[in-house]
Amino acid sequence: MSKQVIKTLALVGLFSLSSGVANASVVNDAQLIEGDLCVGFDCVNDENFDGELLRLKENNVHIRLIDTSSITQDHESWNIGANDSSNGGNAYLNLEVKSLTQDSLVLSDGTAPLWDCSVLPPIDTGEFIPAGEPFLTPYSCAQVYVFSQTPYAKFSSLNEGGGVTLGVNSQQKSDANSVSVGNSELTRMLVNVAAGIADTDALTQGNLISLVAANQALDELDKLDRKLARIERFVAVLTKFKARFPYFYNFVKKHRLKKLTAATSGL
Repeated sequence: MSKQVIKTLALVGLFSLSSGVANASVVNDAQLIEGDLCVGFDCVNDENFDGELLRLKENNVHIRLIDTSSITQDHESWNIGANDSSNGGNAYLNLEVKSLTQDSLVLSDGTAPLWDCSVLPPIDTGEFIPAGEPFLTPYSCAQVYVFSQTPYAKFSSLNEGGGVTLGVNSQQKSDANSVSVGNSELTRMLVNVAAGIADTDALTQGNLISLVAANQALDELDKLDRKLARIERFVAVLTKFKARFPYFYNFVKKHRLKKLTAATSGL
């Protein structure tokens, strides 16, 4: 099979980044591109790549990776997304698993209008579909199915709080600049974490065990210090007693020495 060298900056059909592409070009041959490549509706003539080999330039860029060799659909399709799919949405970079078919039923959040589907055309009842029940499209009462998406990682911009979520179905907390590895019902352990050194480092169980041991040692030292202080006070009093009553002091000392000798003579 020959290889065709294409010296263009845009190759139609290499990436399908927008549903607005009317026609797709199928090339049954290997392709080589000498130079940089820009893909997307916002690419312009004389694009300044600034050292970039590949640029995806469009409002709300999403890349989908589909592995056709996978035996299950659970992880056959992966999405890499830069910002929300809608204009003016949140700014982030995320990685998620996306279903191959629209298999997820859209449910009402409690604000969707309720339609009377017993008449044609259906009429608005003025009420709302309870939260958790299937959403119905206006005038047709049809249920809506969308692609199911399972998040794995998300990095929010500073404008969106700067949070990070890691792990399947992890959810970002409302706190700005937080890191989440789970959600309110799914918690995960952080393992292989280095011991904290700086004031801003994470505290590990090893740090806590060392801290407890150090506190226990300090408590024992405090007890010894108190005992030593009592002994020093007793020695000071005994020294003063000896100076004032030397004869009585020697008598007591000698008497106690005799009792100690008698008590230990059988040992």
